[in-house]
Parts: sequence; C-alpha cells; structure tokens
Amino acid sequence: MERKTRESKRKVLFITTVPPFLYNRENQKATQYLIDYIINLSYDIDMIIQTRYDKKAFTRHFRNKVKVYQTPSVECRTYSHPFSCTSDETVNIAKELLKSNKYDFVVCNYVYSVRVIKELRKEINMPYCITVAHGTITGIGSENLIDRNNTAYCLCDPKVEAECLSYSDVVCATSSYELEYYKNIGVTSKMILTEYDEFKDLSELYIGKIRERRKKILKKSITYYPQFSTKEELNNHYHRACWYLPKLKNKCESVFFYQNMDKNIEPGERPSYMCPPTNNIDHIKIERGLFSYLKSLYSSRIILVWKNEESPILNLLKNLGVKILNVETNDLTSIEYGTYCGLYWRHILEPKERQSIIKESFDKFKKIYNKIKEQNFSYSCVFGTGPSLEEAYKFDFSDCLSIVCNSIVQNEKLLNHINPKFITAGDVISHFGVSKYAETFRRDLVKVLKEREMYFVTTAPFGYLLLLNYPEIKEKTIIIEQNTDDPVYDLLQTFGIPRLDSTLNIHMLPLANTFSDVVCILGCDGKSEVRDNEDFWAHAKEAQYIDLVDTGHLCHPTFDIHRKKKTYSRYLDSVKKSIEKGEKKNKKTYITLKGSNIEALKNKCIRNEYLKPYSNKIINLNKIVTRYYKMTYKDIEEGNVELKYGISEMRIDENNLYIRGWIVGNRKVDKIEVFIKEQKKGCCVMGTERSDIYKKYPQYNNKNSGFYYMQKFTNGKIKKQDINMYAYIGGKKKKVY
Repeated sequence: MERKTRESKRKVLFITTVPPFLYNRENQKATQYLIDYIINLSYDIDMIIQTRYDKKAFTRHFRNKVKVYQTPSVECRTYSHPFSCTSDETVNIAKELLKSNKYDFVVCNYVYSVRVIKELRKEINMPYCITVAHGTITGIGSENLIDRNNTAYCLCDPKVEAECLSYSDVVCATSSYELEYYKNIGVTSKMILTEYDEFKDLSELYIGKIRERRKKILKKSITYYPQFSTKEELNNHYHRACWYLPKLKNKCESVFFYQNMDKNIEPGERPSYMCPPTNNIDHIKIERGLFSYLKSLYSSRIILVWKNEESPILNLLKNLGVKILNVETNDLTSIEYGTYCGLYWRHILEPKERQSIIKESFDKFKKIYNKIKEQNFSYSCVFGTGPSLEEAYKFDFSDCLSIVCNSIVQNEKLLNHINPKFITAGDVISHFGVSKYAETFRRDLVKVLKEREMYFVTTAPFGYLLLLNYPEIKEKTIIIEQNTDDPVYDLLQTFGIPRLDSTLNIHMLPLANTFSDVVCILGCDGKSEVRDNEDFWAHAKEAQYIDLVDTGHLCHPTFDIHRKKKTYSRYLDSVKKSIEKGEKKNKKTYITLKGSNIEALKNKCIRNEYLKPYSNKIINLNKIVTRYYKMTYKDIEEGNVELKYGISEMRIDENNLYIRGWIVGNRKVDKIEVFIKEQKKGCCVMGTERSDIYKKYPQYNNKNSGFYYMQKFTNGKIKKQDINMYAYIGGKKKKVY
C-alpha cells in the first residue's frame, strides 16, 4: 500500500466478520490495528462488518474515517468450509457498494471474507483484492489446532484453505512464520510480508495466552523438525531414536517423524554400524499430513531439530516455551551425541525426580561401601586401558580393592585375575552411543554385572539412559551427578563427581580415594612412545574393540573434529589437579605400578628395588604397599623409611629467619613443619629444584627435593637452638633438625 496525500481522499472496502475493540481477544485487537494502519495511510474505509460491534467505541476511535454497513453474524462452527461463515447478505451489500463506489482496493479480513471476491469477480470489474488472514492467531500455535473441523478459526483442510486464499490477488502474511505456512500449503496468489507485524504487536497478549492454552494440551511426546523428504534422512534419525528415546510412561509415550506431504517414505534397514533397539519401539511413529504435523509440533514437550536452519515456525515455538534441541549429525554446533544421550535426564525428568533417583543411588552406594569395608582391603588400585595394563598378571591384587574401566569389561581372563569390585565408564560415544562399539560394550557390561559381584559407576544423565534400556542391572548400577569443578576424595561426604576429563578423574579416583589412602595406578600411560596412539593414547590388547572403533565415527561424524579441539593438555591438567590436591590436602599416596608418560604420574612409579625380591614370581603388592607406603611409627623407628636430608643455609638477621635445605628418600614427604621454642610457626615451601641432590642420590629420582622457609618475628630474639623441624611421612613425623 502506498501512502496517499490528505488532499486525494481514497477509499477502501473492508470486509470482516471480526469487530475491533475487545482487548482481551487477540483477533479483535489485531483487526483494530489493521484498520488503524490503513487509516494512517490516508485512506477512508467503507466497512462491511458481519457481527455486532461497539458503536460508541467505534465513533470515538475512528471518528468519520470509517463508515459501517452491518450484517447479522453467522454461526459457522459446525460448517466444513470457511466460506460458509460469510452470509449472502454480506455478499450482496459488497456487490452494491462496489457498483456505486470507486475503491482503491478491497481488504478481506480473515479467509472467510474471501467468498465475496470469489462470488463477485465474474460479475464486477473488481479492484485489487488483498486478504489478511491473520494466521498468527488463527492457525499455527493456537489451541484450535486440536480441532481441525472448527472453521471459525479457518482450520479446514490445508488444501481447502490454500484454495480459498488463492482467489485473492495478494495474501498478506502478518508474520514470517505465517508466510512460510502459506507457502507450504500451496497458496498460488502473490504473498508478501507486511510492514505491520501482528506477532510483534500482539506478542505480550498473545504469547502468554497461547502458552497457557498449550499447557492444557501438552502431550507426552517428542517430534522431529522439519519433515523428512528422503529415506536416508529418515533412516539416520529413526534408528537413533530406537536407542536414545525409549518409551517412558507418563514422560515420553510417543516419538513422531513426519514425511513431507508429497512423499511416502518409510525407514529402511538399520545401518550395519548402528545398534539394534533393546526394547519395544511401537511408540516411534512415522506420520503424514501438514495439519497433524503442526499440531504435533505445538503440543509436543520437546522438538528435535535434525536439520538446523533458520525457521519462523521454530522461532514462534521457542516464544511459546517449547523445548527445542539441535540433533543434526553434521552440525558442528549441535554435539548431537551429547544432546541425545542426556535428553531424558536433563529435559524430561523434573528436578525432584532427579533428586530422588540420586538419593536412591547414594543409599545404594552406602550399603555397598559398608559391605566392601568389611573385607579390609589394604589399598585400592585403578586400571586404565593403556599398554601397561598388560603387566597386570605380574602382580597379586588379592588384598586390593580393584577398580577397572571401559572396555576392560570384555577381558574375562584379566577380570578373573584382578577381581574388580567396580567398573566405571562415561563416554557418550563409546559406551552410551548408538554405534556397534557401544552396543558391544553394553552387552559385555550387562554380562559381567549379572555374573560377578561387581558394580557399575557412571555419570547420571548417561547412566539413566542405560537403565531405561537395561533395567535388569539397576541394582548393580550407581549413577552420580557431575556437580563440582574440584576433585572428589570422599563420596560419602560429597556424593558428586567432578567435571574433569576422563573416567580416571571423574569416576575411578573418587571411588579409590573414598576407600583408601594409598591408590595404585596401572594402565594410565598417556601418549605412548612405542605404539600407535588411537585418540590421545594407545590401548592394551584386549582392552579395546579395535575392529569396531570406526562404527563410532560413522554414527557421529562431528565427534572426531570435536575431539581434536578437546586437547590432550586438558586431560593432563585434570590428572595433575586430582593427584596434587589428593597428596597435599587429603594425605593420599599415589603409586604407578609401571612408568607413565603423564607428567603428574612420572615420579610416582614403584621403585625397582622394591620389586627385586619378586623377579621370578608374582609380585606381592600388598607387602610392598604395607612395608614402604603405609608407614607407622614402628616403620620409622626400625629404619624402613630411608630419608636423606640437610640444611644448606640458615640465617637469622635481627628477627628474620631464613632456612634452605633438601630432603629425599624412599617415601614421599608430605610436609616439613617449623617450631620455635616448641610453638609451631608454619611449614616450609617444598618442591624447589635441587639438581645437585638428584646427582648425589639418583636412586630416589627426585629433581625437586629442595625446600625453604622465611619468616619475620617480632617477639624477642631467635637462636638456632630454639628451632626444631619435623618431616611428615604418611601422617607420621620424623625430626630432621
């Protein structure tokens, strides 16, 4: 519409079945906005209004700009065609007005009024006809979607609606998603997006009401967006849904895939690299029909976007509070494997339900803890899948609480030797994904949990999905939420696991720390210098499903790119954080049974001299740990602790005390405390480099044996004979000055 000058008064014929001025009704407010908009363009209006209206409000607001021709309203709720809502009298009055007046254009307010255009176009030389159908209100996103026969809201079959609108010269969409809807249903008239944004103007009134209406019809369903056009596209996500979206009573009872209107496709054979479903999949349905599709989008609790594209319909649904998740498998921004895996826990369950499940899991863990503590294990040992795991047969772990991880679960011989009490895993690709690799891991996991006195510990969102598919292992599974950035050393005190990298730091060390002060480590090698490194490190034989690794990449094509961005240094930092805080603040001792390329574990390797007595037989690890690592006063007095130490410098300048020294031995020194006249005055700073001591005592493999102490005192003079220093080893102390 071009703006006209005030001097050249022009007229518009405006035909409507909806009056303006009732501000708690979206359609009436929209009608008023539209009339105001036309008047603001300097047009006068002849209005045929087929209903009652507020004459006083009309005159007060529009003054002499609008002349009204009223016709009786028609009850059209039981009719099956929109044109049935426009009376013959309305058509006849329009005919007389068109014959006796020159109008710049005709505006049909809502699709019902288009009957006038259809009836009179053959009889009269009609001016330009414009239809404003207000699809923002009457179609998409309204509670009326549940009643497809209610033509009072133009909810006839989409093909009929398209046919009706196509009688108009121009169809004006009052929002971008309305324009998309008209294109989809096949309107042939010219379609434009108006300057007047009905959605924006009515959003405050409209969206709030529609959200409330949506709550009343919200279904326990998930719908995929957009519709599928090819068998390949449908196949890709259908078989994912069979694993990731099991039926859950009162939570997710239907999963909908919609075909395009002109397509008739069904899912094909499951790809060889994907896992089969574990349960009934009757709740996963393939549907057709645009109307049913829009209704499903509006009423579903979650929409899964499998093709990420800018969409007005999605924007509307977001404004209505619909949960929309991106699961496009080739979109680097989606991380679909994580979204799918945690969907039920994060987006289906209510907070109280999650809390209840975690409480149940904690109660289960406490019972298991008490049961295991009765066995009086001397220490714990965690087993990674690195090449050094192959050395496990050289050690006797009978007095050890063993904790294994990941695909070690496939190796029955090793499990018999280690006899683990716990297995941990937490990888959304390898353990909880849709690949054959993940399926094989789960098959072996279920088998060992059923056959052995073992428990599975994992992260809550992924463990919950596992239990939905394998409820038979519920009593053997403990799920814990990641709720802290710091390492965990007592799960009884803090039943939560850290947001760190790898199951070593997330699951195994928190478990081992909870049960023991001494933790042995095997199979955590870091990047190998002699073997091919898959991912970030190499794997031991029979601790990896080598032939199935590619199935994970085929299922999740963005994973490898994401993994490369997730640098190896993050893993190293996680290990360093776990080990250092364990030693310094929680009095834990960590021992690697074989050398490791992980920086934080390099100086933790068990000493060769401890192993010499076992050169031709299985190593009694319990004796070594008890003798050299679990120290008592008796051990210290009998000389089982080897300590070499010395003070390199001690200065007392006025009241300033400075001490520099070194200490090495076969046991890690936790701290050195300084006492002045039998009063504790702090601790030395430890870990400074002393290459001279390293050369003198290479057997202790400690380049950072130095320490120093600085302090200023104001109460009296200090003498050297007033100073005492104590080294703490395993919680016990030895005087070193």
